[in-house]
Amino acid sequence: MEYIPTIGLEIHVELKTKTKMFCNCPNDSDEKHPNVNICPVCLGYPGTLPVANKLAIEYVLKTGFALGCENPKISKFDRKNYFYPDLPKGYQISQYDMPLCQSGKIVIDKNKVRIRRIHLEEDTGRLLHASDGKSSLIDLLFWFVRILLMSASCFLASTSISARLMGSSKVDNLSKFF
Repeated sequence: MEYIPTIGLEIHVELKTKTKMFCNCPNDSDEKHPNVNICPVCLGYPGTLPVANKLAIEYVLKTGFALGCENPKISKFDRKNYFYPDLPKGYQISQYDMPLCQSGKIVIDKNKVRIRRIHLEEDTGRLLHASDGKSSLIDLLFWFVRILLMSASCFLASTSISARLMGSSKVDNLSKFF
């Protein structure tokens, strides 16, 4: 029996929008100070209502179109509940069973890479660990930044699959969004 390796990829890409995914806080990648550009919506305060970034949704739909994806008539966001120190509200807004794009493909070196789904989610904060290992700080600056996730699988037996995928001319043409 001959086995064919199937390699699954989950590619995370930060989209180039001026505001975060679910609020109007600036998305400034040059900001160096922690915990600025956050608001009650970012922090998940009671009574606040997140509103999806229209431009981020447009970028995902254009990416899906370029990769031959289907666009379902209905798409939704979910709360992915889990505890982690850099997620103080206890959930992450993501798409699970009803993504914006699904069932696409891209051909690389005569190999078809199936795109299972392309969806949006907010990014979490990040932990900054002290060099002595005795303490950690939480930086929520990039919390709520919009992330495009692309799940793909292929039959390429190579350690450089993601580099080949991201270097593809079709994906390269989308780089103005990333």
